[in-house]
Amino acid sequence: NGTAYTFTATASNTGGTSTASVASTSATPMAVQSITFVNPGTRNFGTTPTLTATSDSALTVTLTSSTSGVCTISGGGVLAFVSAGTCSINANQAGNSSTLAAPQVTVSFTVAAVAPGAPTIGATAMASGTSATVAFTAPTSNGGATITSYTATSTPGSVTATLTQAGSGTITVTGLTTGTAYTFTITATNPTGTSSASSPSGSVTPGYTLGATGPGGGLVFLISGGRTYEMAPNNWGSESGAQWCDVASNVTGSVGTAIGTGFANTTAMDAACSSGAGQLAADYAGGGLTDWFLPSQEELREMYSFSIPAGAVATYAFAGGYYWSSSQWNTNDAVRVQFGGSGGSISAVSKTGYAFPVRPIRSSVT
Repeated sequence: NGTAYTFTATASNTGGTSTASVASTSATPMAVQSITFVNPGTRNFGTTPTLTATSDSALTVTLTSSTSGVCTISGGGVLAFVSAGTCSINANQAGNSSTLAAPQVTVSFTVAAVAPGAPTIGATAMASGTSATVAFTAPTSNGGATITSYTATSTPGSVTATLTQAGSGTITVTGLTTGTAYTFTITATNPTGTSSASSPSGSVTPGYTLGATGPGGGLVFLISGGRTYEMAPNNWGSESGAQWCDVASNVTGSVGTAIGTGFANTTAMDAACSSGAGQLAADYAGGGLTDWFLPSQEELREMYSFSIPAGAVATYAFAGGYYWSSSQWNTNDAVRVQFGGSGGSISAVSKTGYAFPVRPIRSSVT
């Protein structure tokens, strides 16, 4: 093989042999070769196996991918997987001056999807009320299949929230306990499985702030004694006015004036009066909650102090004039608070002789 030859021919019979013919054109014999290429079998996405193929000519075999959307291969035979699916690799040897090109050999195998690498979590989580919002970045590898969702989990409590999307984003976890410090981890899920958890977020303590919307849909106007107080919006019901009580008798248990006494006052009013300001407040169910009550004298003054000077949004504006508190002054009289001129001042008037607007409030542990 590889040597150039020419040829002449003679003819022979019983009489002898002829002279030689004119020489033929030159011809060079070529060797044949074949390729050995073993199928590697199913491989997991995210691995980087190395493939080899050999020729019996000892010449170097070239490997190329015919499915670049699933896999690519380097000159050294190292595979890189782009997605799950079927990977097809072609093996070729072009030959040389003494060896013919080898027939192409193709191997095809499955690239199996795996669970994603974990997401990267933001350093902090922003909290509001009883929820926290956690930012995250999608994993560097989706495991070979599109990520379908992310799940955030709190510590303590294992409170979870799931976001259905493929890329980076934020997850809001609700149902947390105010005053409790939380950290969060996030996992990513694709059709094959769920990733390991991210590293924990920074610690955050949910809680309400003044002016925020409370769990009952009201405006937070006071945080005191470990409790958050919210007042109903001005469209909560009727502010046309009502008597404090329908009977002018002593209401035992409704004499509290301080912050934190309004609920007990209202409970006493509800038991002693068949109608009036206390019943209106207690019957309100904003946010699906049933623990609303008529504010005590000082709770009502705090509502004035927050709402009027701060120029609270119109939704929570007061009509002006007087509003009933749940504080009884004496057997015949109850306390009202001025929301117009001389705002915040108190006075005592007949429980049954006057009708003033009512604004329910509620409180919860901060």
